Amino acid sequence: LGIEDTKIALLVNGKKTILDPLGNGSYVWPSLSPDRTQLLAYEMARGAFVCDLQGNVVAKLGKRNAPVWTRDGKWIVYTEDRDDGQRVLSSDLFCISPDGKHVTQLTETKDITEMRPQCSPTEDRIVCATMDGEIYVVSYKEVGQ
Repeated sequence: LGIEDTKIALLVNGKKTILDPLGNGSYVWPSLSPDRTQLLAYEMARGAFVCDLQGNVVAKLGKRNAPVWTRDGKWIVYTEDRDDGQRVLSSDLFCISPDGKHVTQLTETKDITEMRPQCSPTEDRIVCATMDGEIYVVSYKEVGQ
């Protein structure tokens, strides 16, 4: 899974497919769901979305920067940042359900700018970096709604 000429490149059983789920898109941050049935990506003008492996859009999630799947695929972690047009002023971690119906804020920090989250494939942990190069590990526990 990757990006080729701004489109999503998917390699399945040795066969490459180029996907353009939103039509005339410029994509970044593609990732495969843990069960390998869906793709998550970000289109530069239209935001994050989830699609099946054929490129059929399942959910449009909007501006959800640097989105990544949690290890069980029940949530998508992303950053919500604020900037002045030249630099990031603040950023916090949020998660959203893959259907876009539920959003939860994970961090609310005044002095830490969480960026580029990555979810552990084996534990309920999220690693992120700050603009200053610091690394933070956030542990989470899913609770009933």
